[in-house]
Amino acid sequence: MTSVSNSAAFDGSGGFFVDQTFPLFSSVDSIISHNLSDAVQIKYNVRDINYKIGVVTDACGNHLVSRYNPVDGDLHTNSLEIDTVDFLNNLTMNNVIQVGKLQSLYSDFIYTLETYFGGTITVGGTLFNVNDGIFDKDALIKLSNGHNFDVQGSIVSDLSGTATVSFINDKLQKAISTNPFNNRTEDTRIRDGFQVGDIILIPDGFTITLSIDINPGPGNTTGVDNLFLVDISLNYNNVLTKVKKTTTYNTSNITQTFTVPVAFILSLDADYTFANYSKQWTDITNLNGQNYERVSVSSDGQYQTAISILGNIFCSSDYGSTWTQKHNIPPSDVCSLNISFNGKYQVACNGKEVFVSNNYGNTWTNNFDMTDTIINTNISLNGQYILIVSSGDGLYISNDYGVSWSKIDDPESDLFNSIQMFPTADVGLSFTGQYQTVAAEYIYYSHDYGVNWHPYNLEDPFEAEENWIGVAVSSLGDVQYAIASGGCVFKSINYGVTWSMLNNPVICHRNYNSIACSATGQYITVLEEMGCIYFSMNYGNDWECFMMQQGSLNFKSVAMSANARYQLLCTHEHPDVEEIHGSLYTSKLS
Repeated sequence: MTSVSNSAAFDGSGGFFVDQTFPLFSSVDSIISHNLSDAVQIKYNVRDINYKIGVVTDACGNHLVSRYNPVDGDLHTNSLEIDTVDFLNNLTMNNVIQVGKLQSLYSDFIYTLETYFGGTITVGGTLFNVNDGIFDKDALIKLSNGHNFDVQGSIVSDLSGTATVSFINDKLQKAISTNPFNNRTEDTRIRDGFQVGDIILIPDGFTITLSIDINPGPGNTTGVDNLFLVDISLNYNNVLTKVKKTTTYNTSNITQTFTVPVAFILSLDADYTFANYSKQWTDITNLNGQNYERVSVSSDGQYQTAISILGNIFCSSDYGSTWTQKHNIPPSDVCSLNISFNGKYQVACNGKEVFVSNNYGNTWTNNFDMTDTIINTNISLNGQYILIVSSGDGLYISNDYGVSWSKIDDPESDLFNSIQMFPTADVGLSFTGQYQTVAAEYIYYSHDYGVNWHPYNLEDPFEAEENWIGVAVSSLGDVQYAIASGGCVFKSINYGVTWSMLNNPVICHRNYNSIACSATGQYITVLEEMGCIYFSMNYGNDWECFMMQQGSLNFKSVAMSANARYQLLCTHEHPDVEEIHGSLYTSKLS
C-alpha cells in the first residue's frame, strides 16, 4: 500500500503520547478533506474495528451480521475504545505505511543540541547521536515499546492513554450521504459499519517528548542565545499538515515535543498468515498447576478468560500475553464460562450459582442460583442473551445480560426431556442471539431467541442415535458444527435445521470434547481428549492433525477469535503423571 497525500478522513482530536496521556477522538459535524502527507499512516484491519462496534464481516469485508436497531437502522454501539494494547498490537512493520514528519524527530533534536553547544557532544562517554539521527518505521515501533536506542541513562516512558471514537452512527451516516471515500453504494447502510478505504484521522495523533538535562557551566548562556537565533525552526505549528513542534530551553534543560497526526487507513490486509494455524501453542507457564475447565475469547482476541475447577477466574486484556486472577467462585468439577464479542459481558457458572460480569471480568456478581447439576453456558456475542443448559435439570435463559432468568421445564417438551435424561450437553448462539442450538441427547434449534425449540434432522437416519457433546455456531448462525460421542464431526449450513456427518478419515472415531469455529465458520478447531488437535481451514472440507509436544494433552476446552488469529485452549493435569500439570495455551498467528 502506498502513502496517501490528500484524502477525505473521519475527523477527530487528541492522540497518542509517549511520556504523556492521550485522548483520541471527539465528535465532528462533517467529514472533510485533510492534508495527510506529514501524518503517521498506519493500516488498521477494518474487521477488527468493526468488531468493536458489533459489526461482523467476512474475510472480504462483506457484511454478515451486526447489532442494530431495525427501526432507525442505528448500531447499538455508538462508540468504541482503542487502548494502548490494541494500538501496539497493530503497530508492526507491515502496518506502518509511513512515519510522516516524525522522520526528522531525532535529527532535529540532535541539531538543537549541536546548535546549543556549538558542535557535537558526548553523553556517558559516547557521541550523542540517537539512532544515527534516523527515525523510521522500526524506530517508531521500538520507541513505542520502550526501547532507548542504547543511550546510556535514557529512560523511555510507557505508551499510555485510551482512544474513544464517539457518535459513530452520525459519522457513518455522513459517510453514506456524501461518500467521501468512494467506497459506498446506494445499498450501504449504517449497520455495515466501516468500509475498506475509510480513514480515521487523529490530528494530535502522536506526541513524543525528548528531554535532556544539561550543565553548560556557571553563567554560560551562550547556548540559550544560540537557540534563540533559530527559534523559528524550533517552535512552529503547521495549520495545513497539523504538525507541531515546541522547544523549551534554558541553562539546565532542553525539551522538544513533536506532535503529528495519525491516520488509520482501514484495509483488509492481514499482518499474519495461516501457515501455522492450530500448530503453534505457547504454554502460559506461570499459570501451571490448575485444572482448567473452560476458556473463552472476545471477537478480536484482546480479551481472554479461563476458569479452573477451583473456581478461579483468570483474565487477559492484552491478547493472552499477561494474565490476572480476577475472581473466585465456589469450586466445582463443572465450572463453565463464556464472554461477549467485546469481552465486556462475561458469565460463569459452577453448577449451583451463576455469576455475571459487565466490566470485562474485573468484578462479578452472583445473579442466579440453581440446582447442583452438570452445566454448560454460552453467551450471545452481543452479551444480551445467555443460555445455561443444566444436564438433568433444564434450560435457563436470560435475555437481559444475566439480570433475570427463566427456565424451560415443560415436561411435555422434547428439549426438556432430552436435557433431563442426558448427562452432558453444550449450547451455541449466533452473534445476535437469534439463532440458538442445544446439543444434548439430540440437537435442538431455535430461530427466535430461544422462544420456540425444534428437533434437528439428520440426512442419514442411522446417525439419529448419536449423543452430542459440543457445538460451535458461526456469527451469522447459518454454519454450525457439532461433535458426537461416536467420535464424528457434523455440520449444518441452514441454522441447525439439518445436519450431515463430515466423512473424512482424519476426523472419524475420535474421543472429542471441545470444538470452536471462526465468525464465518471457515476455520475450525476440535480437541481430542488425551490426543491431537484437529483443524480445518476450509469449512470442514479438509482436515489436518497436530500433536502438541508439551503439556498433559488432557484437553478440556478451546476458543478462538472471530478471525481465527487468536486461540486459547486449556488442559487438566495428566491422569497418570501428576508432575504434568494442567495449563493454558495461547496461539497467535504471525
